[in-house]
Amino acid sequence: AKYKSYSSIKAENRADKLWLLNILEGDEETGNGLKSHVGKELEVQNIILRPYDRINEDTGAFEYGVLTYLITPEKEVYVTSAKAVYFSITRIMELFGNPESPDWENIKIKVLKEKMQNGDAIKIKMIG
Repeated sequence: AKYKSYSSIKAENRADKLWLLNILEGDEETGNGLKSHVGKELEVQNIILRPYDRINEDTGAFEYGVLTYLITPEKEVYVTSAKAVYFSITRIMELFGNPESPDWENIKIKVLKEKMQNGDAIKIKMIG
């Protein structure tokens, strides 16, 4: 698989599971889409990576992607399907550990936008 699934959230009780379900059933349009927060600095406490595949209804072709959920200490959830964000987060976790590591410290990121041929691409930069 090109994209790996990961979640640092361990839902222990019914309320936590319901909160998590609502996050996972949402998408960029229903949650805080990262693309609406360019320039914003976020503190990230928890991370969820969810690969997906779907059939493009116009072409019938399979499309593969990954949703990255960045969760602040206040439980605000920011979601994006931008692959650059997924790869940045996986690199950060390779170097700094993941939120389940004993030595994890919340990371601070800045949401950036890069002009591409087919529109703007969302990416992040770790700033602390």
